[in-house]
Amino acid sequence: MHECKRGYLARFGLAARRFNAVEVNLRGKVNAAEEAQKLQIDQLKGAIAAAEKA
Repeated sequence: MHECKRGYLARFGLAARRFNAVEVNLRGKVNAAEEAQKLQIDQLKGAIAAAEKA
């Protein structure tokens, strides 16, 4: 991410602090999406196991 920072600062006229805040926010959203995906996989595995028993 840091290799992109200079280009984004210049391109969008962002202050470094603003870029850092956006980066933290984005990382949080990515982590949340990854965790939600893991939960969904676990739920689907349970549904598959229940369907196989039926």
